[in-house]
Amino acid sequence: MGNRAVVCFDEYNDDAIGIYLHWNGGRDSIEGFLNATRQVMGERLGDESYARARLIQVMGNFLGGNLSLGLGKCEDLDCNNFDNGVYIVSSKTLQIIGREFNVGEEQSEFDEEDFAKECLKKMPKKE
Repeated sequence: MGNRAVVCFDEYNDDAIGIYLHWNGGRDSIEGFLNATRQVMGERLGDESYARARLIQVMGNFLGGNLSLGLGKCEDLDCNNFDNGVYIVSSKTLQIIGREFNVGEEQSEFDEEDFAKECLKKMPKKE
């Protein structure tokens, strides 16, 4: 059991690289992760390769440990997971632009701004 989701960038297909989350896959968490990453990116929002990397960093720092976060081709991830399915995110804007395999109601347990603040607390301090 979990609150699973996969996040992929710009389009969904079997060869797309996806980020697997076992926990915090509800839309409210994903929006919070994206919000925090947009803040981390600041003026560099639009730098696609760095934005993708920072989203993974924000998620990893928030989750900690060595479980609950994976990376791979969508064909190898649990995309049709009966939880939250796949979020398709724009690499340029870090906004959700599509969904696949979402079968349930959207989760709205967390406030996006509060969740983003909690994510940012776990980011390393800038030097």
